[in-house]
Amino acid sequence: MPMVTSVLRNASSDKIFRSATQYMTKFFNHGWGDIETYQQLNRLQKIVFDKNQMKDVYHFLQTVDIKLSKGQKLNSCMTVYKGEFRSPLASLSPKMLPLESETAHFQLVIPNNWNTQKPLTIQLAGTGDHFFWRRRQFMAAPLAKDYNIASIILENPFYGYRKPKNQSRSAVNHVSDIFVMGAALMLECCTLLFWCEEQGYGPLGITGVSMGGHMATIAASGWHKPIALVPCLSWTSAGPAFTEGVLSHAVCWDVLEKQLSTNPKYNEMLRKDEAFKQMLQNHYIENALYGNDNHPPAPKSDSTAATETSALSGMYNSVTSLFSNVQLGQYFDLKGKKIGPSSLEMDLMKYLYTVPQLYNSTTKYFNFDHLKELIWPYESESKQPSKETIDYMTAIMDQATHLAHYNRPHEDSPIIFVSAEHDRYIPRECYKVTPMDVYGNHKTEVRTIDAGHVLAIIQHHEEFRDAIRDAFVKMGCTF
Repeated sequence: MPMVTSVLRNASSDKIFRSATQYMTKFFNHGWGDIETYQQLNRLQKIVFDKNQMKDVYHFLQTVDIKLSKGQKLNSCMTVYKGEFRSPLASLSPKMLPLESETAHFQLVIPNNWNTQKPLTIQLAGTGDHFFWRRRQFMAAPLAKDYNIASIILENPFYGYRKPKNQSRSAVNHVSDIFVMGAALMLECCTLLFWCEEQGYGPLGITGVSMGGHMATIAASGWHKPIALVPCLSWTSAGPAFTEGVLSHAVCWDVLEKQLSTNPKYNEMLRKDEAFKQMLQNHYIENALYGNDNHPPAPKSDSTAATETSALSGMYNSVTSLFSNVQLGQYFDLKGKKIGPSSLEMDLMKYLYTVPQLYNSTTKYFNFDHLKELIWPYESESKQPSKETIDYMTAIMDQATHLAHYNRPHEDSPIIFVSAEHDRYIPRECYKVTPMDVYGNHKTEVRTIDAGHVLAIIQHHEEFRDAIRDAFVKMGCTF
């Protein structure tokens, strides 16, 4: 079934998956966040960008009390421990984290047959990856079994045990929550790295997929020693993910635009110097949210819209059932490799083939352009962001998340980016600055998977694990 496989690898698969869930949750439905939070973030950024000031922070991080439970032996290959500690951010910048996020939770997965080398990587969560099961099953367990690589699976702030009560699923309430998450994870990862050194673990690494990949790069910038850094399905900034990628249609633009127009203090949070303005121009291709590929079609008649609303409703119900009905456990073994006679791609397509409301002919099931036309009209005019709002989002995201602003990891750190060729969540064509431009040393590598974002997460754990192994090999490990 080469046609099925190629369609699922194509960028359009990211669009249809996101279309099935965009009406369930909206990001930033409470707006940009408190002005005081941005002020605290700006003060903290000045510290972490200054290596001399970070030395004082390091002294504090080494005093953090980490509690570890008695280990549970899962099988002959590995033992799992549960751990927790108070996030250093809760002490250094009080009230920045919600109360539920102040305690950092993690699982430590240790190989039972470690030799003199004890490599360990910290794993950070991608969007929607709550708690520990997925990362333990598809990443930590195979790494321990195949390569004797240990993992610390750290729960992100705003996720799992650390999710605020008033937050719906993975959709954080404020734009600033993304930045607070990054600040907390940098300090928490450094705390864990110091603790790992005390326990005799090493070499050490940090990895993550999607949002977790970007958080890994930010966290690694705070560490002062060589580290195996493997960001998967991320790039140099979080900006285009929300302004250009398919997630841009899951943002509460009307709330953000209203706050921006009524509260001038938000503009005061942006750098105004010419160097920053020039840097913005150098970082990105001109905004293309309403370019040819995404331009909304002309308004349709009420009767046509009503008919297609019914079609869209049927499509939505059928495709969302895909996510609840497909149990991934039956497709994968402990190593994360596909098993059994069934093909995951084929089963996913079976669900898509059960959407009769869209087309009379199965040959049109793959006409994603028409599907896009169906979806666009239900984004009301008031929700379409102005250029000014998009520009502000780009600038504030760049200011807080672009890797060019952060310290480079230690010069002896092996860095392997794993990207998806057809990624519509992280549209690389929007970036002028690549990881090679930011890090540019002989140990930086970019690998590409022939898939979209969603299917890379489902199917390509082995490539992610291989990159982690290879990064540790570059640090002198033998497997």
